Amino acid sequence: GMYWTAPAVLEGGRHDGAKVWWEGRGEFPVAGARVTASGNFAPLPEMRNPGDFDQAGWLRSQGVSAVFKARQIEGRVVTGPLATFGAKVRQGFRTAVTTGLDEDSQEAMVIRAVVIGEQPPDAEELVAAFRNSGTLHAFSVSGLHVSMVGLIAWFVLGWLGLPRRQAIPVLLVLIFGYSWITGNSAPAVRSAWMAAVFLGAFMFRRKPDLLNALGAVLLVTAWWDGRLLFLPGVQLSYFVVMAIAFWGGWATGWFAWMAQPELYLPMGMMRWWQKAWLWLRRKVAQSLGVSIAAGVGSTPLTVFHFGLMTPVSIIAGVVFAPAVFALLCVALFSLAVYPLLPSAAQAVNRGNGHIANVSLGIARFFSAVPGGHYQIQREKEPFLLVYDLEYGAGAACFSGGDSGAVLLDCGDRYSFRRRVAPSLRRLGVEPDSVVLSHPDGGHLGGGAAVWESFPIRQALLPVERSRSPGFRAWVNDAPGAGVKLLTAASGSEFPMPDGARLEIIQVPDRLSQNASADDRVAIYRLHWRGWKLLLTSDAGLGTEIQLLDQDKDLKADVIIAGRHRGDVTLSDRFLDAV
Repeated sequence: GMYWTAPAVLEGGRHDGAKVWWEGRGEFPVAGARVTASGNFAPLPEMRNPGDFDQAGWLRSQGVSAVFKARQIEGRVVTGPLATFGAKVRQGFRTAVTTGLDEDSQEAMVIRAVVIGEQPPDAEELVAAFRNSGTLHAFSVSGLHVSMVGLIAWFVLGWLGLPRRQAIPVLLVLIFGYSWITGNSAPAVRSAWMAAVFLGAFMFRRKPDLLNALGAVLLVTAWWDGRLLFLPGVQLSYFVVMAIAFWGGWATGWFAWMAQPELYLPMGMMRWWQKAWLWLRRKVAQSLGVSIAAGVGSTPLTVFHFGLMTPVSIIAGVVFAPAVFALLCVALFSLAVYPLLPSAAQAVNRGNGHIANVSLGIARFFSAVPGGHYQIQREKEPFLLVYDLEYGAGAACFSGGDSGAVLLDCGDRYSFRRRVAPSLRRLGVEPDSVVLSHPDGGHLGGGAAVWESFPIRQALLPVERSRSPGFRAWVNDAPGAGVKLLTAASGSEFPMPDGARLEIIQVPDRLSQNASADDRVAIYRLHWRGWKLLLTSDAGLGTEIQLLDQDKDLKADVIIAGRHRGDVTLSDRFLDAV
């Protein structure tokens, strides 16, 4: 059955109430369902690679104490009426805002990410554009989205003629409902409760204060679950709001000149377009002030947690926020229309797809601005990093510091996206070349994910043809992305950073297209600073015998080897030759 993971609370027995990370198979449970299965408990997974995501630390911050690995036999899932209702509501919301668009289209992925907070599984290029433009917070449901939904609802309730004091309870129900439907992320819940405290002042005829609302929610959060305060997203959410409250007015004052009306033209004598121009200038001045204050609050934490600085976000946020607001407006309108006129909702969503493309275009434009983003934490010394990945996957990176970097295999699709790419970003390394050892899906990185994540300019391939879909993606799609393909040839060399060179000792038979991938391994030797490192990847006994029978020079100081799926690896005779 399908593999899935989710946090779960144990019921009954001596571990009653303990929270675990459940790894199960079969039917994917919805939130609130009860799952029964047999299996084993395991400790939290520790970091296995430099720059790796600290999954154990993240799970501890969620209150998870162990991992439960369900056995291969599928467990039993019991879904109660409330959990079923919640799942139907969320699925209905998801369907309403994207009906009429292809499920895997770029437009649908952007709309789901912005409106629902659903991260696209294989769209690294999309995520990179938002990350490098400093607008990634808009690519998931945050306090910004909850505030915008509240503003939209406030306008609608006012248009319906509902008095303010009667509109506030309705508004709070809509705000908390949106937070619940989109998964109750910590920033969204923070924003919803701040809105409750802030708007409650109107209900009791008191003067609202942003810092008072923030302080009240902060105290409740610390009392409810203090671990939340150590999450990067929560810290960024609180610090940005605090910075806006402290410095928003001060920063807006820098642009007071932009918001001034014409000196000798009274408002009453202005034409409609002059009033509109003045209104726009004032909104831009206010947005720039808020964006600068938000940047002051977020930059130290962004550098500390992610090693990334995005000065371009100050301008990008001003341009991007209206696009997000428009996208949310149209998505909520589609949600209202869908139950009555599904075909009209489809037309509305197709129009919203154009807004999604504009939003993505804005993010891509600002992410490409020179100097708009850069890594603070960069590994400047040359290194060779061999990744410890899951069974069957292999990857390594050779970096020359400031002189470039080369990926030596890329892992499988999951390992590349979840391990290799995040690790390299945290180390501040951007490979520009790829060397593949053999056409095995566990070493190809999923193809497009690699050149969408990094500025890959060239790739060295061990063979020209293969049955592997992942390898065919490299052959057919990589050139269209600007990647120059080279084919390895025995006896030749490939230049590497830091004055190193990669010697190609042997390449597989180009006509043996139907052979298994592990029998089509190219053998490389890296010469670096007086060291010789033999790279045999998943080569088995058959490849080793060929090398020995051809009397190849295999001398090396270090062997970096994987394991053949069905053959012996690193035989005694081969080791003696090395």
